[in-house]
Amino acid sequence: MDIKNRIRDLRKEQHLTQSEFAEKIGMGQAGLSAIEQGIRNITERNIMLICERFNVRREWLEKGIEPIYKETINSVLDEACKELNLDHIEKQFLAAYLAVPEETRQHFKTSLKQILENYHVINEEKIETVTVQSNHKLTTEEKRQIMNEKFDAEEKKSSLQADVNKKMA
Repeated sequence: MDIKNRIRDLRKEQHLTQSEFAEKIGMGQAGLSAIEQGIRNITERNIMLICERFNVRREWLEKGIEPIYKETINSVLDEACKELNLDHIEKQFLAAYLAVPEETRQHFKTSLKQILENYHVINEEKIETVTVQSNHKLTTEEKRQIMNEKFDAEEKKSSLQADVNKKMA
């Protein structure tokens, strides 16, 4: 199959008349008809416009090398969600994240990192306390150290929360 047939097949797959397809790539119906019949060669400009407007890969249009369509963010997201077994809400979250400007994503990553670090500190504190308490009686120095660590963790948590609230405002 050559380029003229791929153009015709693409147009038919899109359920477009020659006039409608031609209009989308900035040419007349007679010109498109001539290309589909092999009377006229397609221009570089028309190749670029077909690829852009119909989201097809240039390799497919020129040489027939599949896949036909370019990957879009939605197709990549769909594949990732299947692979990772993510639900609809998680997919929406990822799509929304990817749709915001880079600067906003950077603020979000910073806030999320702080939240995760805070979560990690809290979990470590609980694990350490349980482990120490189950192994032996604490000395006064060990109790003092645990209390200091708890105070430090609470201060860090409060500071992080204040930073997150400030950035979210």
